[in-house]
Amino acid sequence: MRLCFQNRWRSLRLAHLVLALACSGLLYPIIGQQIEERIVEKIPDDQQKVIDDWKNRPAVFIVRMLMDGKDASSWSIYTNFTYEVVGERLRGGLAGGRPFILEGEVQCSMTLQPTSFLVGNLSEHPPLQNVTELSEVYRYPGLRLTKGGIYTACWCPATNEWFANLPCWTAEHGPLHVTGPIELLGGKTADEVPAQDPEDAASPYVLDRVVLAVTGYRLKLDHDRIRVVDAEVKCGSPGAAYSSQAFLPSGTGVIPASVKPGIQVLPSLGLPSTVGQVSAKDSLGYFPEIWAPLAAGEDPTGNGSSLVWSDLSFTTAGIYRVCWCSAKMDSDRGSYTIETDVFPPLYPEGNLTNETYNFTLNETNDTNEDDEFPAAGQRRLRSASTEGDNGSNVSGMAAMEDDINGTNESNVSAPYVHPCRTDAMFGLDLGNFSIAGPTGLEVLGAEGYDKRKVRVGTNFSLVVHGFGLGYNRQRLRLVLEPTRCGQLGTFNGTEHLLGSVADDPELPGAGADPLRAQQWGPMSLSRSGLYYVCMCSGRLGRKCDNDEDFHVHVGSVLAFWPNMRLRQAKGFELRVLPDVLFDLYVEGPEISQEHDRVRIVELETECGQPGSETNSFELRGPLGELRDSPGEYVPGKPGGHPSLVWPNLRLLTGGARRVCWCPGAGQAGALPKSCTKAEDFYAEVGTFAALQIRDGWSSACARAEDPILVHVAAIGLLPDVDRALLVKASEVCGEGRPLTLSPGGVLGGSPRLAGWAALSCKQDPNAGAEHLERKMVCGGDEEALGAVRTFAPGTYQICVCGALPLYDCSDPSHYWTPAGKPIKVGMRSTATAAGPSVPPPSLLTSSSVPTVAAFAAKPVGKHRRLAAAYEDGAIRVWEPGIPELKCELVGHVGRVEAIAWAPDSSWFASGGLDGTIRIWSANAGMGKDGTGVPPHICPAWEPIWNRPGGNMPDIDWQDAILGHLIVMNPHNISQEPFVPYSDRIPYNDLADIGRLTLKRAALQCEKACRNFREMASNFCECGSSLECHHLGNCVPKCGLEAHVWPRAHAQRVSALAVSSDGAVIASASFDTFVYIWDAKNFKLQPLATISIHDRPVLSLAFSPAAGTMGEILATGGDDDLIAWFSLGALLGAGPSANLAPIHTFREQVFRGVSTAASVSSCTYRCNDVAGLGRNLPVLAVAFSPDGRWFAAAGPGGVGKLWDAETKTEVRHLQPVLATASNAQNASLAGMTFTLDGNWLAIRGPATVKMLPLSNVKAGLPPPSGIWVSYTGEELGKTVLTWFPKPGPAGNTPRYGTKLHSNGTILELQFAPCNVTEGCDTNLPVVRAEFDVPFEFVAVRGYFLEYSLGDDDNLADDCRGGAQQTAWDELTPAKSYFAHVGRGKSAEGLDCERVGPMYDQGRESLEACKQRCQEHPLCNLINYRYSVLSCDLRYCLNASSPKLGENPDVDAHALIEFDDADELLDPTHDGYAMFGAPDPTGSGGVVYGGCQAGREIPRSGVWITIPETAVQRTRTLRFQVAQSRNTEYLAIGEIFLELLQPVEEEQTLIEPGDSSAIAVAPDRLEIVASTADYFGSLAVWDARGFEIPKGRSEQYKLKVLFGFEIRALGMEESDRMKIVDGNEVAVCGSPYSSVATRQVQGPSHGQRNYGNEGASVWTGYAAMQPGNYRACLCGGQGECCNVDGLFATELLSFVVAGVEADHYAICEVSLKNWPRREIKTCIVDNFRGVGTQPEDKIQLQVGQYCGMEGPIPGLPHLGVLTSRVPQPRDLVGQHQGGTWYRFETEYVPQNPGDDWGTYDAAPVMPSAGMIAKLCWCSKLSNCDGNRPEGFSIDAGIISLVRLEGDVEVSCYMRGPCAAVLQLDVSKPIAVGDMIVVKRGAKPWMRLVGCTGDVVTGIGTNLDGYSGRLTADGNTGTFELGTADSVDSGTYRLCWCQASIRPCVTPEEFNFDIGSIFVRPAAYVWPTCSQQESTFTSWRQWQTFDDCCCNYDEAGAIGCKDELSTTFKLCSEYPPR
Repeated sequence: MRLCFQNRWRSLRLAHLVLALACSGLLYPIIGQQIEERIVEKIPDDQQKVIDDWKNRPAVFIVRMLMDGKDASSWSIYTNFTYEVVGERLRGGLAGGRPFILEGEVQCSMTLQPTSFLVGNLSEHPPLQNVTELSEVYRYPGLRLTKGGIYTACWCPATNEWFANLPCWTAEHGPLHVTGPIELLGGKTADEVPAQDPEDAASPYVLDRVVLAVTGYRLKLDHDRIRVVDAEVKCGSPGAAYSSQAFLPSGTGVIPASVKPGIQVLPSLGLPSTVGQVSAKDSLGYFPEIWAPLAAGEDPTGNGSSLVWSDLSFTTAGIYRVCWCSAKMDSDRGSYTIETDVFPPLYPEGNLTNETYNFTLNETNDTNEDDEFPAAGQRRLRSASTEGDNGSNVSGMAAMEDDINGTNESNVSAPYVHPCRTDAMFGLDLGNFSIAGPTGLEVLGAEGYDKRKVRVGTNFSLVVHGFGLGYNRQRLRLVLEPTRCGQLGTFNGTEHLLGSVADDPELPGAGADPLRAQQWGPMSLSRSGLYYVCMCSGRLGRKCDNDEDFHVHVGSVLAFWPNMRLRQAKGFELRVLPDVLFDLYVEGPEISQEHDRVRIVELETECGQPGSETNSFELRGPLGELRDSPGEYVPGKPGGHPSLVWPNLRLLTGGARRVCWCPGAGQAGALPKSCTKAEDFYAEVGTFAALQIRDGWSSACARAEDPILVHVAAIGLLPDVDRALLVKASEVCGEGRPLTLSPGGVLGGSPRLAGWAALSCKQDPNAGAEHLERKMVCGGDEEALGAVRTFAPGTYQICVCGALPLYDCSDPSHYWTPAGKPIKVGMRSTATAAGPSVPPPSLLTSSSVPTVAAFAAKPVGKHRRLAAAYEDGAIRVWEPGIPELKCELVGHVGRVEAIAWAPDSSWFASGGLDGTIRIWSANAGMGKDGTGVPPHICPAWEPIWNRPGGNMPDIDWQDAILGHLIVMNPHNISQEPFVPYSDRIPYNDLADIGRLTLKRAALQCEKACRNFREMASNFCECGSSLECHHLGNCVPKCGLEAHVWPRAHAQRVSALAVSSDGAVIASASFDTFVYIWDAKNFKLQPLATISIHDRPVLSLAFSPAAGTMGEILATGGDDDLIAWFSLGALLGAGPSANLAPIHTFREQVFRGVSTAASVSSCTYRCNDVAGLGRNLPVLAVAFSPDGRWFAAAGPGGVGKLWDAETKTEVRHLQPVLATASNAQNASLAGMTFTLDGNWLAIRGPATVKMLPLSNVKAGLPPPSGIWVSYTGEELGKTVLTWFPKPGPAGNTPRYGTKLHSNGTILELQFAPCNVTEGCDTNLPVVRAEFDVPFEFVAVRGYFLEYSLGDDDNLADDCRGGAQQTAWDELTPAKSYFAHVGRGKSAEGLDCERVGPMYDQGRESLEACKQRCQEHPLCNLINYRYSVLSCDLRYCLNASSPKLGENPDVDAHALIEFDDADELLDPTHDGYAMFGAPDPTGSGGVVYGGCQAGREIPRSGVWITIPETAVQRTRTLRFQVAQSRNTEYLAIGEIFLELLQPVEEEQTLIEPGDSSAIAVAPDRLEIVASTADYFGSLAVWDARGFEIPKGRSEQYKLKVLFGFEIRALGMEESDRMKIVDGNEVAVCGSPYSSVATRQVQGPSHGQRNYGNEGASVWTGYAAMQPGNYRACLCGGQGECCNVDGLFATELLSFVVAGVEADHYAICEVSLKNWPRREIKTCIVDNFRGVGTQPEDKIQLQVGQYCGMEGPIPGLPHLGVLTSRVPQPRDLVGQHQGGTWYRFETEYVPQNPGDDWGTYDAAPVMPSAGMIAKLCWCSKLSNCDGNRPEGFSIDAGIISLVRLEGDVEVSCYMRGPCAAVLQLDVSKPIAVGDMIVVKRGAKPWMRLVGCTGDVVTGIGTNLDGYSGRLTADGNTGTFELGTADSVDSGTYRLCWCQASIRPCVTPEEFNFDIGSIFVRPAAYVWPTCSQQESTFTSWRQWQTFDDCCCNYDEAGAIGCKDELSTTFKLCSEYPPR
């Protein structure tokens, strides 16, 4: 026992542990003796004393506190800790011990009471932890001390033999120091205990100053905070971080203002304050400090023992809670030095080493010498588990501590924000305290919902409720607003108070319980107004003798005049409309007509305040003109009150007004008033509003037919009765025709507007943004809010009807108040693209059809301007980009037909039906700069435009208007004898309006023109001949024109043009003349005249002043003539000269042939250039901006483009829709070049075409079409529609298709006739039509016709020899000619010539046929074309004559119904047709039959389709008719090519209402009229035309990419979406607006950066392979949310990738030479997206692709590179990326030899295997040395290595099995299968196994084996019994069924050997059933042979299985 311990516990091994246990005495009886015997001889004698001393030393306990597993003695109250005690197991352990914690630093004793501030379980022992042979541990986790201070942790062990006299143990590191608060103090001083009951006399009073103090241990001035919350709020719960609203922090004054009652607060913050005052508030009376954290307190001692918050106050009595937050949680965890020794040293240092006594006990199981001794013997128990040290926290403490720690770490460099800011952090409840004082005011005798309104002169009492109000010390005062409690005058109170309080201001309150309620009264008030109730508490030295003492605001009282109110006639609530007359009624019981007066003031003016003595400046009428006018007295109804009424009032503007009353008669005891001063009008009767619209708007991105809501925000709205409607933006509210809406609200009753509907409205639940404003939302029905749908897109104005008794909103003229700016309603969500790269248009809506439009060449300011003329004679100037109508210009009588801008865009000219030409400034009607508010819409009418004085009666205003128009005083006019002025001229159109509009001014002109035509001519356009007042087209002369030529032409002006310098204007007219006008000096007479045309001149154009000819004026007329004139020559010649043109364009006719050749004898009318065509009017002409090109257009958009210098035609423009019903004849065409000269825009009747001039400038011809292959594969993807025509009754045609598995159409099948009697009387037809996805104009190709019936029932293709010429020739021909030979003639012996005589019939083929039909014998003709000749013949068989070659002759056979062939088979009448009908379904017959003949063989006949032109179509048609039920025709092997036209022009299919067309100067934005939307101008964003077409890119999978688009007009508001190309075939089609999820990146689609010429999008990555498109929505921003807007394709791109399920097999080559021994390894039919030549595959064997390197034995590091195979590869046709082979490229030896030949490379791994096909795209440029590049898993490949064939031999009807050695047959594995097939041994295993499966063998006799089983290295395929298979050799074909389905014979494609089925001579028991003769005993080879031999001998033998014979034969193998 001398060596029981070493001196260092750390170095002891397990053996030492056992030794220690033995020495302890516990295990010594068992093994101690053994230990001592083995080691005693090793213990020095001088160590025995040390061991003896250890036995007698005291026991050891370790008590410590842990935080996060580390020692600690200091922390905060928020921190959880673990109590841990370690005891010596050898001396009794911890059982029975007791842990506890005492308050203070004391000596541990079990007699002391443990602290009550401990949270957690310390009474029950937890399970022992870390129990070892030497020690054991108790841990008590999740403890927390809730009060700050010093504590002592103790452990008292149990009493036993070891611990009998031991004291309790304390924590190792001394007392516990817990930081945190201890107690809450406060009140009037910091050392008081807070009162808990508000009625306690010690409770502070409302608004008295109080102090709060918190005592504690180590409190932190900078980090600790409190919050004072309502008692209902729990600390740590919602609202704990915000002090009560009744709490006022330090520094807040309490005098000037009071808290506003009824403020809205969060529920978690308690009830709102109702009494008290604060010094600062926001505009809503909300004191902001309650949201800010309470500042730091004060530390009076400086040692952290207390924190004090002083100068606090409360506005409301009640109980409050104080919540604590400590932002810093100190601890000393882990700061102690680790001590490693528990016991005194056993030996002196160095006396004993580990090596000396390092031994192992064989008896122990643990031999790990690396295990250290358990650490229970160390003072720092490092192995102790720390799990659970921080248990569940209280009140969110854990979250709070995380918040604090995170805050301290993250805000190191950020601006400091105090961490105590969340509810959870204020989780410690320090206790409650109370505040005494009032809590509310009760007004006895009050009225109203809040019970605080009292009638003037009526008694009431006040009851103040509260807590601890006191006894006989409180006083009360009432003050009139604006005086507030505590302010100057509060002590004296209001002079308007009567009663007990007024009589005795020192009167205390009374009540049964004065602490809770006190009452004052009765009292009354003598005037109306708001009175504040102020209280003095009488406490804390307040004597209630000054204003400040009455600082407590208890509540308020509102005094009002009883029953005084405003009303309107018929009981309506008073709401007026600007400019509409109204009456003001003031109703009440005490009104006085003689003394009372009223004022209508603006709402900002308070009654009784300065300004209330005068009326609003906007008021008109008697009260406005004579403000002291008394009201008219109206007696009240029985039981009612009388009224005073002020009639015929009018407000000029909207807004809220206040009505102030002066009770001049001294009502209700008040003093009489003079009603002259502001304070006299102190009584407010009420407020009312005149409708004032602030704004109107619709739902964002509104679209036609989609639900939208219309919103209106206004002062004075009455949503329940007011209504709204929409009119076109060019119309005026109250005058425009309403837009039809669905659903509507109120239906109009006007017959003229039948069906219009206004929108019903409801109040918007969201309050208005302005004071007294309401919002209403319109749409739906009367019952509920709903959405409205507009039927048409466009720009619309919201118009509002304010309902009045006379304005019930049932007439659209009542909707005259506009709301907001016009709203844009876009195309419906389902609208498709207008054309390739063009989204649906936006509309510039107008009530009239536009006739012409033109953009200003330069933007006016920053805005593009478009001047558009209309049929109603108005010119409207738009900004299309917004879109917004800028102004409307009137002056023309009748439609305007021409507009031309000056080159500098400073003015434009207009001309129209009235023959006038007008010059307009670009800013006309738009103010000085064209951007501000116009000075006046009609300046010449400005003096009488507004109602004079604002209140002039209608009849007087009418007089003033007419007097102004005819320049006479109205009173003098009325005295004229011929004018009964006021009596005869109606003036009802002026009622209830304040100003005129252009339409109303036109009505005034109708009056003036009817009665004073000549006199009114200065201010009205009355027309030239027809009376405008009858036609309704009179217009006011507003004087906005810069100049007018009143009669420029005798007839309508049809065209205008401005010269390049803006000096002259050319005008054309129906009067056939062209005039040149001075645009600088405005000379009255034209400068020059052109009279070359003899019909109306329709078009004009100036060229630029460039070139040798100078500036040219081109004219085009209805006489098909285009003439060019030199402008300089015209101006030089003067107005009277008849100057000849320098060039003319016209078709001239000579002898029926049109030509443009000049004739020497002709005059200037000769034509040197061909024109548009004979009799085609020239509707438009134009020069390009650079003068290089000249264009003209005629009806239908037919036009030409010439080189202006050479006059050479470079383009002939045709209508796009050739089949349009009136395209050629419609006299509608417009034309313009873009300003940059890159495009020519042409407006036709059905289309807008944009011709790019890039090819023209380059001298290139128009592009030709593209032949597109269209085979059965494409047909299979095309919509197929069958159209059967049954024919005779009872017949049901049959038809169908035969499809390949991939959908390819292999065969079209037709069986039209299915009745046995035949269908000759009514031939049935089956038609198959394919809808091709593109248009084509020609077709060519071939297909195979063949019969499906037997040889006796073949189908017919020729109807007896006649070709079909039309689709609907459905009856059999009785007599017809069949074309039987082309370039051939019938002249043999079987055809005898029978005529004709002389030259009969030679003039034409038809004449020759006629002669044959007339001849009795003729049945065939030979007709010659070169030298006309007709040859009549009689042939024995006309339908099949013998023909000879004759290139210039065709043979035609006459087939008669009674011919022999027809008589033999009268019902044989069928045909087959093919063609491409036009969109109407007619024409386009390409093949009419007869190439296959009357008997179509089953082998088929190839039908060749020569290149044939067809009309533009999208339809392919096959049509078959047969007359017998046995005729069954099929068409297969279809190969067609369709000529897809390549349009040089970009086309928008849009029918037009006029020739108006314009293109913006700075971007490709097209404006043209559209018939689809009532002739509105459509605006197309055609910037997509500028984007290059057909761009295609390729990007890598899961790699970031971006792209740049360079084109003009790119914008920040453009949006781009990447879509799946398989789902979206064309941008703009469905789903174009939905970005695919397969490409990740920015979802908003906005460009990353760019400018006007380029945009860049970056940050995208494709996550899936596929074909994608990038579609652009231009300029719509967030409204890019519908498919049609994304019509522009920026580019398409492919992200390459492959399918992951490929499976391939390759045979391993056993030799690499000679070449025949090399087994080709091919991977083909590789499927994927974007695959291409030079893609690569690497074979890898890792778990995942890209993980392991090359496989040894494979060529090229196991990499196969794809290429397109060549014919010598003998593998068929494969696309690049689908075919791979291990191969080596042949390197030519001689210069000039060809490269590109390849030889197969041997695949020679050492063993067969299954490898992964790891793919890499060409883009990635992968290297076989870097396998990580091949990361895409494409499937698996089996490399099969067989050392030799598997040879199987078995007997017929005997058992069979294939056995092979698995180690030389890899990767053949358990579960695989084989099948027996016919065939010879192949040279390569993968090219065999093509024969049929052999049945009669296999487990199921179907040729298939069972699954491979293995016994060690031997594998067996069970083949069952060769039951019925013939003798012979067959092939064994393997399929890898262990990993493959292996269900079809084709999958068994790998030849592994052969099976030989031997013929069996002896088969038991078959031989027993046959006659046999015993000859001798044989040498038996098989069991069957033995049994049969015994049977021959006559023995029972094998028939008895128990016989000796059977046992003997069983020793031989079976057959």
